[in-house]
Amino acid sequence: MQSFGAIITKFLIRLAKKKQFWSKDGEEFLKAMSLREQKIPDVEKIHSKDKMFILNKEFSYDVVEIIPQGTKEEDINKVVIFFHGGAFINEISLYHYKFLLESIKGINCQAIVPIYPLAPNASHEEVYQYASDVYQRYQDKDVILMGDSAGATLAVGLTMMLRNQKKKLPSKLILVSPFMDSTLSDGRIAKLAEKDPFLAVLGLRMAGKMFAKELKITDYLVSPIYGNYDNFPETIIFTGTYDILNIDAKNLKDKLNDKKIPCKYYEYQKMIHDFPLFFGREAGEVRKKINDEINR
Repeated sequence: MQSFGAIITKFLIRLAKKKQFWSKDGEEFLKAMSLREQKIPDVEKIHSKDKMFILNKEFSYDVVEIIPQGTKEEDINKVVIFFHGGAFINEISLYHYKFLLESIKGINCQAIVPIYPLAPNASHEEVYQYASDVYQRYQDKDVILMGDSAGATLAVGLTMMLRNQKKKLPSKLILVSPFMDSTLSDGRIAKLAEKDPFLAVLGLRMAGKMFAKELKITDYLVSPIYGNYDNFPETIIFTGTYDILNIDAKNLKDKLNDKKIPCKYYEYQKMIHDFPLFFGREAGEVRKKINDEINR
């Protein structure tokens, strides 16, 4: 049975009319985008008893570093680089930061949050160059890549790019509600769309095209499901069955299994897109599992 918190989350998502936004296409979608209020959370207003927030400006775009209070960066060997979701067009939210803080609670690690540029103003090239620069800054440590939704796209795409360049890879990937296929062409999605109170095909596909620009939408940097998974790191996947991207998660699991890549797959019944960021027993269970994976 679903927790009360999960039911409330679905109610709030419907109340916010999120699906109406993602159901638009073309000029209507562009107009809806222009009417949004986009604001990056002020990290100084995020309260944490045991973590310290540092704004790093050494890269082309800001990076938020989170480390345990009273600890120096050089004393920490484990790094979690977290790419936030938002379909390449939305800024990071307070929900992302709260999710991340819960996921690293009690662990002596450094969390890195790249505040990457967004489509349509930025292209995939600019985003991946920045992401690569950030990764290489910490690559000598034990690096875990984590991402939700389109952040998972970046985590997988970056890993493939690093492997193709014969560079050191992250030790593992942790993916929440991964957005792996911007074509959204799998025939099973249409039936699932009826149950999803959050996302819709038209807007997501439009966002993917904005991110791709002149690149084919099936390129692995935009739709990693079409990439090569040879020699891929261990991957942990979390997904809900009331999320149209549940199909992406299933397909990713199958790709990894075909290549005999270590993969843990957790599927939660009737849970929506990005549910671990919100309320309910199920969300707490995922955050605990992620904490255990990071601490392992």
